[in-house]
Amino acid sequence: MLKTRVLTTLLLLPLVLAALFLLPPMAWTLFCALLMGLAAWEWKSLVGMHGRFSTCYPWLTAVLFLLCSRFAPIYFIYGLLLASLIFWLFLVPFWLKFKWPLNSVGNLNAFSGWALLIPAGLSMIVLRGNGWPLLCVMAIAWVADSFAYFSGKKFGKKKISAKY
Repeated sequence: MLKTRVLTTLLLLPLVLAALFLLPPMAWTLFCALLMGLAAWEWKSLVGMHGRFSTCYPWLTAVLFLLCSRFAPIYFIYGLLLASLIFWLFLVPFWLKFKWPLNSVGNLNAFSGWALLIPAGLSMIVLRGNGWPLLCVMAIAWVADSFAYFSGKKFGKKKISAKY
């Protein structure tokens, strides 16, 4: 698993950096839509979505993201980001404390996926600026993810998902 992570990083980091610093705004938005589709693909597998809807879910997520990013008024986008902040600060702690199972609700996880993914993608557009603010946020996430991986390998007792 570590070898796969390192190879993925070596392949994708230059691509993400080039996209972040070189793409014009519309191309960056399309790149983010691609990322949202890939993240939705991973989300559907992680939470046990199934059937035809799960096959369409990544595409639907990318389209929903594009619609929000291109046609939603800025106050709607900031409202969505605020709702996401409230979700993370107030709902997720209860979610973790009471161990609400995600895989038991199947395709209803589409809504939780959208609540997580769409604001993340919109944040990538809002924070992009000249590239550096978003790169700093991404670096924090990458470092935290790496530490979580190694901590889980060393001290973890249960896998985050049967897939892993």
